[in-house]
Amino acid sequence: MLYTTIIAAFASFVLPVLAVPQAPGHPVTITATWSAAYDNPALSVNGLACSDALIRKGIHTIGDLKNYPNVTGIQYASFGSPNCATCYKFTYQGKSVNVVAIDNAQHGATLSTAALNALTNGHAHDVGSIQATVEQVPNSACKL
Repeated sequence: MLYTTIIAAFASFVLPVLAVPQAPGHPVTITATWSAAYDNPALSVNGLACSDALIRKGIHTIGDLKNYPNVTGIQYASFGSPNCATCYKFTYQGKSVNVVAIDNAQHGATLSTAALNALTNGHAHDVGSIQATVEQVPNSACKL
């Protein structure tokens, strides 16, 4: 019984982390959409997948980030992941924006409205989602 409990505990905590795709070492194309939830600078990081990494950096609300409102939930981030509180460059039709990974997205990425607007000339609400090129860049590009 003890072994069953240990295995169950291991599976419930470790396997979800292993299921998160790893950040690529090169640019890839993913679907990016937007969420108004990330438009609130007072949003506490406590409910976000990257809360641990953000709090270690002294970030308690997403508005505390120096490059706010350029934030994203991304499929590569999960609690305890080295892909949290890191910088990603999104490019779409010749425009680029650097965003901080603050949360998980089941597939692709979920940007703040402002970040998707920066990529779509202010048309985030009209386009809904885009196919953007994304790559991890040095954290200094996001003022981290």
